[in-house]
Amino acid sequence: MATKDRRGTPQILVGSIHFEDLSGTQFERLCFGYVLRLDTWATLDWYGQLGGDSGRDIWGVRSNGETVCYQCANHKQLKFEKARADIGKIISGPNGVPNCFVLITGHGVTAKMKDRVKTEAGTKGIGTTEIWSGVELEERLRRDQPVLLKRFVDGVPFPELADALRVFGTVDEMGDDEILALMAECFDRPAFSTPFHAESSIPDFKKAITDTIEVLNTGVRRLRDGTEIGRIPSRHQLKKSQNKQVLEEITQGLTGLRQTFDRLVREGEIRPCGCGDGDCSTFTIDPRAAHEIDQLRWRILTDVARICPIFHPTLPPPIDRPGRGQADVLTAPRPDIRVTLAAGFPVPESPDPRLRVIIGVKIENHSPADFFFGGTVVFELSGGRVLQPVRDGVTGEWLAAKVVRPGDSISYNFSAEVLLSEAYNVGQYVVCARINDKIGRDFRSSENDMRTCLDNASEYLKNKA
Repeated sequence: MATKDRRGTPQILVGSIHFEDLSGTQFERLCFGYVLRLDTWATLDWYGQLGGDSGRDIWGVRSNGETVCYQCANHKQLKFEKARADIGKIISGPNGVPNCFVLITGHGVTAKMKDRVKTEAGTKGIGTTEIWSGVELEERLRRDQPVLLKRFVDGVPFPELADALRVFGTVDEMGDDEILALMAECFDRPAFSTPFHAESSIPDFKKAITDTIEVLNTGVRRLRDGTEIGRIPSRHQLKKSQNKQVLEEITQGLTGLRQTFDRLVREGEIRPCGCGDGDCSTFTIDPRAAHEIDQLRWRILTDVARICPIFHPTLPPPIDRPGRGQADVLTAPRPDIRVTLAAGFPVPESPDPRLRVIIGVKIENHSPADFFFGGTVVFELSGGRVLQPVRDGVTGEWLAAKVVRPGDSISYNFSAEVLLSEAYNVGQYVVCARINDKIGRDFRSSENDMRTCLDNASEYLKNKA
């Protein structure tokens, strides 16, 4: 389901799957299509389609000889008596007692019901029992078989027979357009949609680039902590040579982006806060470095859109920074927005030693109309660099776009000690605080106010040393 925010940008909302709309046979067909891709099977038989299944909807023998029985129960409410009767049929059936019993449902199952079914199966000699609720089945499909799930949600008819289901949705049966659509989803993440000057985590940015390279090369999708969450076809499994060539260029572009990022870090153009805290939200970034990163990402995203027309980049295209003396082109009267500063001195018992002195930045709307704050506060340095915190230093609140009503204001607090040390480390000093609105117009604080606040902060810190 797609909606649009106030800027007209599509937002994808993932809705739950309605298994209750499926007949019993359709539900079994979906489960069989998933199970046959779940493991390496010596044999896997779908008995439910034939009738007279003795409680065995799906019976599999793994390559190590372990037997698994899957029972599909797409009932509105799982009843214990029905589950117990099915377990009785299974253990008295021709295949005997399975090593593992899995009950797959299309609806919710309480923890108490799960425990009762597991206990019943255990008393009948079944070693391992699992009960998958509808939510758990959906998450397994999203994680392990996104291709199968996509076809199911898109209404593609599933084959009636087991042999046809074995190749349905596999890479050999998929077309390039379907594979490319899955690959394009990997670029729908903040690392490819957020302007680099607003990037909130440098380590996560680089990890996202590395993970995307791995997905294209191997098909393996991972969480930030390295946990594998699913697989899609790799670029090597595309059929058309032209598509393979473009994906190779995209992969090389991502590798080049990572190399450029590393170079800019080595050269100090991108530099995290020197506090040693890996989660620190403050870093220094040269505007030219941000522009270079945005240009490389835009080229990659346009290549993705070229071979996958359904993909639409949300990253704004980079534009050349205006030269000195060039005026902004305004599409609306410039509002009367005032950025004021104040130095504050929290109690000495503050748990963070960097918060001994706070620089408060207040954004006041003196206009008769709403002001659309763009969500960034930047501290300009004398040499052209900037410091850009992404969270309030006291509350920890992430800076985000907000509407400031006429006569109203919003405030953020930042560590004066971090600002002073970061500027000192690059041989510069803080000139002013700058904010912008959502169409890029800048509003700055007084340079004299900034100098006064930081002089007071320096004096306070010197006396406390």
